[in-house]
Amino acid sequence: MNKQAWALALMVVVAACQRESVLYCQMNPSAAECVGSIDAPRACASNDECSGGTPVCDTAGSMTCVQCLPEQAQACSGTTPTCGDDQSCRGCAAHTECAISNACLPDGACAAEGEVAYVGGPGATDNETCTMLVPCTKAMKALARGRPYVLFAGTTDEGSAVVVIEDQNVILLAKPGAKLTRTFDGIILEIKGTSQVTIYDLEISGGAGTTGTGVVLQLGGAPTVSLLRATIAGNSGGGVLAYGGSLKVSQSTISDNRRGGVYVREALFDLTNNFIVHNGNQTTSPFGGVHLSAAPGKRVAFRRAA
Repeated sequence: MNKQAWALALMVVVAACQRESVLYCQMNPSAAECVGSIDAPRACASNDECSGGTPVCDTAGSMTCVQCLPEQAQACSGTTPTCGDDQSCRGCAAHTECAISNACLPDGACAAEGEVAYVGGPGATDNETCTMLVPCTKAMKALARGRPYVLFAGTTDEGSAVVVIEDQNVILLAKPGAKLTRTFDGIILEIKGTSQVTIYDLEISGGAGTTGTGVVLQLGGAPTVSLLRATIAGNSGGGVLAYGGSLKVSQSTISDNRRGGVYVREALFDLTNNFIVHNGNQTTSPFGGVHLSAAPGKRVAFRRAA
């Protein structure tokens, strides 16, 4: 390398070292190489002096423009509605981070209150509206509202009724510890027809009698059902029975179901990263953890995601 090339390389290294990171400009906002930089925080005395991606002035701290402050979280929206500790907007991680609807969606957005039917928890009554302030006591009444989301809280006991979802697309959400159960013999949750149902974080357990099954996908339609971080446990019948349609189970626990954990017959299925343990009974169960019978022409397989 000739002297001219060496000199040019040295100039590039020196220039790079003058501003090693965003931190440099935060500590030296008036430095020549930081003035006008995207990374450089803008000094301010009020929100009127802030705009663009940093519309809020941190008047109680750094006196610079930031994305948001906890007391001015309205600057955050969409799939990043929550103001984090670093004064940047992020997706919600819990239902409690959505002040208006109390419903955090899987993509990090907060649902609009009018999109959610609420069931169970404190203040629940036998009503038809299923609002956040006055939730329903029964899942079927919440589903009858026809809203895209149903949020469960506490324990919801359907008693003698089967929860039936037929030709309906809905996402079931759950607060920590929420459970759907049934004290009478029979299926707890039955999904039929063309329904597309996704269940997050909900426990479906305690099905009584010899046929007290957690979730059933019925034959005769093409229901699509996904269980994510769900718990199907303690049912006197089976855990999940898929007689048709499509079943996806991921990051879920299926345990202590007396007549077997997962039964699939001629349905498409994807079982990924689950705990399927302690299912079946030596005297009454036709199988233990999993019984798989692939749809014609389909491959039988488990998957473990990296």
